Amino acid sequence: MIRKCASQINFILIALMLLIHPVSADDELDDYVNNQHEKIFSFLKENAEMLSENNRIDLIEKEFSGLISINEISKRVMGKKYFMSATEEQRKRFNNKFKETFFNTYSSALSNLEDQKIEVIGHAHPKDKPNAAIVRVRITSGEDSYDLNYQMIKKKNRWGVINIIFSGVNIVSIFKTQFSSLASEYQDDLDKVIDGWEISDIRQNS
Repeated sequence: MIRKCASQINFILIALMLLIHPVSADDELDDYVNNQHEKIFSFLKENAEMLSENNRIDLIEKEFSGLISINEISKRVMGKKYFMSATEEQRKRFNNKFKETFFNTYSSALSNLEDQKIEVIGHAHPKDKPNAAIVRVRITSGEDSYDLNYQMIKKKNRWGVINIIFSGVNIVSIFKTQFSSLASEYQDDLDKVIDGWEISDIRQNS
């Protein structure tokens, strides 16, 4: 699954930063995502020279870490079993490792970002769950287009992405499979799993 789908992560992560921010009303979701898309392009244009190979990860994290729920995503990547059995220190260590993975993967997508178009198709709410939404987004790159579904929840008047489905592929499951594979390899020794979590494991197949 990882080998087949990791090359698609770049397209998925391009739009992730758009979707975590307070929204005043439900019917503003679509317009909000489009507006955030415009802000991202402005940021890239204004900071093009700063987005070098050596410092772009730090710059991206500084600008967008407040918008992206890395803690929630990394918790889902670990899965309930390992998250509950992990110590606070282990959770923190993995979160830091995963954050590095996330921003490295994201930064690799920046070089092609200006050639892509992001369009919000619409959103819907699961039955009896007004504080949950699925937002449909289409990414166009050249002659290719990719449909994404963003699973979002609203907490304290704040909408945030908790998962992404890319053409039927679950992004959290991709990273979770990576984590589970390491857990199996190291016989559930979480310290070894965390130490063994390397960016190259994700990027080498992209």
